[in-house]
Amino acid sequence: MSWFKNLFSKRVSIYISTNQDDYFRVANKLQSEGISFHTKTPFNPNPPTGMGYSSRDTQITYYEIYVKPDDEYRAMRVIHEKE
Repeated sequence: MSWFKNLFSKRVSIYISTNQDDYFRVANKLQSEGISFHTKTPFNPNPPTGMGYSSRDTQITYYEIYVKPDDEYRAMRVIHEKE
Protein backbone atom coordinates (compact mmCIF):
# COMPACT_ATOMS: atom_id res chain seq x y z
CA MET A 1 0.00 0.00 0.00
CA SER A 2 2.92 2.36 0.57
CA TRP A 3 3.74 2.55 -3.16
CA PHE A 4 0.16 3.65 -3.78
CA LYS A 5 0.39 6.34 -1.12
CA ASN A 6 3.70 7.58 -2.55
CA LEU A 7 2.21 7.79 -6.04
CA PHE A 8 -0.51 10.19 -4.94
CA SER A 9 1.27 12.00 -2.10
CA LYS A 10 2.77 14.51 -4.51
CA ARG A 11 -0.52 15.14 -6.26
CA VAL A 12 -3.59 17.23 -5.48
CA SER A 13 -7.15 15.96 -5.72
CA ILE A 14 -9.08 18.22 -8.07
CA TYR A 15 -12.20 16.28 -8.98
CA ILE A 16 -14.38 13.51 -7.54
CA SER A 17 -17.39 11.98 -9.28
CA THR A 18 -19.62 8.95 -8.95
CA ASN A 19 -20.79 9.36 -12.54
CA GLN A 20 -18.66 7.65 -15.18
CA ASP A 21 -19.78 10.03 -17.96
CA ASP A 22 -18.75 13.07 -15.90
CA TYR A 23 -15.39 11.46 -15.15
CA PHE A 24 -14.69 10.85 -18.86
CA ARG A 25 -15.79 14.38 -19.77
CA VAL A 26 -13.31 15.87 -17.28
CA ALA A 27 -10.55 13.40 -18.17
CA ASN A 28 -10.94 14.25 -21.87
CA LYS A 29 -10.74 17.98 -21.13
CA LEU A 30 -7.52 17.52 -19.14
CA GLN A 31 -6.00 15.26 -21.76
CA SER A 32 -6.85 17.64 -24.60
CA GLU A 33 -5.02 20.42 -22.74
CA GLY A 34 -1.98 18.20 -22.13
CA ILE A 35 -2.44 18.10 -18.36
CA SER A 36 -1.07 14.92 -16.81
CA PHE A 37 -3.40 13.31 -14.28
CA HIS A 38 -3.94 10.12 -12.32
CA THR A 39 -7.20 8.52 -11.29
CA LYS A 40 -7.92 6.67 -8.08
CA THR A 41 -10.88 4.30 -8.10
CA PRO A 42 -11.55 2.08 -5.09
CA PHE A 43 -12.16 -1.59 -5.67
CA ASN A 44 -13.95 -3.77 -3.17
CA PRO A 45 -14.10 -7.41 -4.35
CA ASN A 46 -16.38 -8.42 -1.44
CA PRO A 47 -19.07 -5.76 -0.98
CA PRO A 48 -21.52 -6.26 1.88
CA THR A 49 -24.78 -7.96 0.93
CA GLY A 50 -27.85 -9.25 2.74
CA MET A 51 -30.94 -7.86 4.44
CA GLY A 52 -32.63 -7.23 1.09
CA TYR A 53 -29.73 -5.39 -0.51
CA SER A 54 -28.03 -6.67 -3.61
CA SER A 55 -24.35 -6.08 -4.30
CA ARG A 56 -25.43 -3.67 -7.03
CA ASP A 57 -27.21 -1.50 -4.43
CA THR A 58 -24.19 -1.26 -2.14
CA GLN A 59 -21.44 -0.70 -4.68
CA ILE A 60 -20.79 2.94 -5.42
CA THR A 61 -17.79 3.59 -7.61
CA TYR A 62 -16.20 6.98 -7.43
CA TYR A 63 -13.47 8.46 -9.56
CA GLU A 64 -10.96 10.83 -8.01
CA ILE A 65 -8.63 12.77 -10.31
CA TYR A 66 -5.22 13.97 -9.12
CA VAL A 67 -2.80 16.40 -10.76
CA LYS A 68 0.57 17.83 -9.84
CA PRO A 69 0.36 20.89 -7.57
CA ASP A 70 1.87 23.03 -10.34
CA ASP A 71 -1.01 22.07 -12.66
CA GLU A 72 -3.80 22.56 -10.12
CA TYR A 73 -4.90 26.06 -11.17
CA ARG A 74 -4.79 25.29 -14.89
CA ALA A 75 -6.65 22.00 -14.41
CA MET A 76 -9.40 23.67 -12.39
CA ARG A 77 -9.77 26.34 -15.05
CA VAL A 78 -10.02 23.71 -17.80
CA ILE A 79 -12.55 21.62 -15.88
CA HIS A 80 -14.87 24.56 -15.24
CA GLU A 81 -14.70 26.14 -18.69
CA LYS A 82 -17.99 26.30 -20.56
CA GLU A 83 -18.13 23.92 -23.49
